[in-house]
Amino acid sequence: MKIKIFRISCLTIISILISLTNTQAQDISAVVFLGEGQDLVKPVLEKDLMQILPDSKVQFIDYSHPQTKQFIQQYSLRFLPFVVLSDNVVDNPNFMALVKEGIIEKAGNLFFISPQRLKSYGFYIIGSKEAPDTLELFTMSLDPRGQQALRDLINLIKNEQSDIPLHVRYVTTFREYGIDSAYGPQGIKEDIRQLIIQNDYPDKFFDYVLARQMMPVENAFSASGLDPKKIEEKEQDGLEMLREDAQLAAAYGINSSPTFLWENQHLYFTWESFKPVILGLLEEQRVEARKEEGVDNPRKKSWWMPREY
Repeated sequence: MKIKIFRISCLTIISILISLTNTQAQDISAVVFLGEGQDLVKPVLEKDLMQILPDSKVQFIDYSHPQTKQFIQQYSLRFLPFVVLSDNVVDNPNFMALVKEGIIEKAGNLFFISPQRLKSYGFYIIGSKEAPDTLELFTMSLDPRGQQALRDLINLIKNEQSDIPLHVRYVTTFREYGIDSAYGPQGIKEDIRQLIIQNDYPDKFFDYVLARQMMPVENAFSASGLDPKKIEEKEQDGLEMLREDAQLAAAYGINSSPTFLWENQHLYFTWESFKPVILGLLEEQRVEARKEEGVDNPRKKSWWMPREY
């Protein structure tokens, strides 16, 4: 994922701090710009920065701060958090090693932590419209980590009878002369099958996915009550859905499996980082259900979202 930075000015961390805080600028080693809903990453991120740059002092700037938008626009940022380092980082004895390892980068007069190194905290997508309680999983059908994440999500949704509208998308790259997938032609074929089943036979999607992870495709069709001929007839539709997924993944810089897009604003790049989010939501739903005991939940909705062409 590349963060584009254009029109770099002479703005340094000192001038940032003068405009943003009342803190003595010389006492600050790093400024962290956070996105909405990222308060929970503060202690972890600060601890990690202290390990990279011992004795550093960190200033967090919330998304609601009036100067944050100005900074985002000036540096053409698409994702937060973004960590700016003071100019004196060059005096750190580990500076050159951190640059060689790709941890610290520089653009113009601005030193910053490589966005790639911040993926474990999750990204807030700047300017993306919120879609409350929606979840999109970007995966590869034959990827073991993606399979595990989808299996765990399915089990959570089934066990909790949750109303989370999960939508599964598949990560590939469309090129002029073909499609690239980490799992080759067989992976592409299986991605297309699962897209068709999710869209046309949503009530059988979970059963098929779980069966397919344990058995050959022919047996999985049989176990989930699907007609393979009907799936094959929809192959062109499946290919178009795969293209749509590839375009969306490229727009968000997603190239790994699994990746979770939560509420159309938050990206999580591992199941471990996203799991607390989903468990927290399920707990909220349990509390709400107890309050509404004996009454149908008005928020109940389908977990799938069919596509139209």
